[in-house]
Amino acid sequence: GKATERIGKTADGTTVMDFDPEEKKRKVSVSASVYALEINGRKLNLADAPGLFDFAGGVTEALSAADSALIVISGKSGLTSGAKQSFLKARSAGKAAAFFIGKLDSTHAHFYRVISALVGNYGALICPVTVPYIENDEVKCYINLIENKAYSCDGFETKEMRMPVSNETEEMRNMLLEAVATADDALMEKYFAGEEFTPEEIISGLKKGVASGDICPVFCGIQQTGAAVPMTVDILLEIMPTCADSVYLLDDRSEHKFDENGEKALFVFKTIADPFVGKLSYFRVVSGEITNDTRLINSRTGSEERLAKIMWLKGGKQEDADRIKAGDIGSVSKLGNVLTGDTLSASGKLTVMPSQFPAPCISVAVYR
Repeated sequence: GKATERIGKTADGTTVMDFDPEEKKRKVSVSASVYALEINGRKLNLADAPGLFDFAGGVTEALSAADSALIVISGKSGLTSGAKQSFLKARSAGKAAAFFIGKLDSTHAHFYRVISALVGNYGALICPVTVPYIENDEVKCYINLIENKAYSCDGFETKEMRMPVSNETEEMRNMLLEAVATADDALMEKYFAGEEFTPEEIISGLKKGVASGDICPVFCGIQQTGAAVPMTVDILLEIMPTCADSVYLLDDRSEHKFDENGEKALFVFKTIADPFVGKLSYFRVVSGEITNDTRLINSRTGSEERLAKIMWLKGGKQEDADRIKAGDIGSVSKLGNVLTGDTLSASGKLTVMPSQFPAPCISVAVYR
């Protein structure tokens, strides 16, 4: 089913992720928000982070709870300083990263100019996966380079069509094949032997390259209409890391897998003041399974905290949850003594490595 009945617009202040009054007023994201949903039977938590420098702390919050990052850039504005900073933050945090070049229906949008800028900045890391076919400055269809097939898009609906002949498309596919060959020795042998890769082999090579940090896939589409967005999501689900592939760090810098059978433990990555439920703590479970009325000990204070009612996050709303397992994200209200960065666990002896927030750009003092 649909997660939302209509597509919101940033300009109208109607997007589900920009729910704060300040965001509606300024028409931009000012803090990280999370939306839990299911796609093709898989549970996802989308964390939307601000793109403006002024709110860089929101990027840190989102990355601390994410397994990978999709950096959205405009086909019109191109590779901005904010996009470069977001990519750098993702890489520094050890997260897999991909780019989505959007707003291709904007006047003066130029996909291939943006690709050139990406290659100029990041070299062989850049790997096109979906590209537009353009005639007379208008996107006619989208090419899935993995399948080497063309699709026309009517909103979120896609339909296969005749593959157009294009030098740009051929060049982009060669970039893809070279990238996956570099990531996998067996594919490298096939590549030099002049043999074709199957779509399954390309997916496997992409997954390996993304996991190792040797490949940064690039997608495209139009956010407002949904053009090529389902194609992007389907491929991301195939190639990007999940919590099963990820690790978290404790304060002694030891790496640990997310384990549903381990000691109950979570870390708080964001705290807000919600107008309806009061203080709301966003958390990610790193071990075990959390249910309503779970009691955990704060490793910072040594005090016991009762998680009376746990909830999924739905942008500015919450939805009651029965249980939240390791790797998943949730929220809980009224944890009076809990701060962002705190770890709560059954023993009180676990401490997840806290995120390093950027230094403030300005200082303000209040005198009485």
